[in-house]
Amino acid sequence: MKQSEIKSKEYTLDEAIKRINELEQDCEMLRTKLNKYENSAPAGRKPHNEKWKTDYSIFVEHYESGESVSTMIETTPFSRRTLYRYKKYYDSLRGTE
Repeated sequence: MKQSEIKSKEYTLDEAIKRINELEQDCEMLRTKLNKYENSAPAGRKPHNEKWKTDYSIFVEHYESGESVSTMIETTPFSRRTLYRYKKYYDSLRGTE
C-alpha cells in the first residue's frame, strides 16, 4: 500500500487489526534476521585468545634466545607469515620496528 493511500483511507477496526497483525509478522521476521547477524562471527582476525597467547609465548622464547625466523620455521609448527606477524607484534611492543 502506498503512503498516499494510507493517509487518505480510513480504516475499519477489522482492517486495522489485520494490518497490525501483518506488521507484527514483519517485525518478527526482521528480529529473526537481526538475531542471525548478531550471532554470526565477526570478520577478520580473531582476538588474542589463550591459544594465541601460548603460541606467541613460544615464539618469544625462541626469538629472545637468538633463533632466527628461518630456523624457527623448521623448529616450530608456525608458518613463515605467522612468525613474521608475531615478530611485527613483538617489535611494536618493544618500540623497535
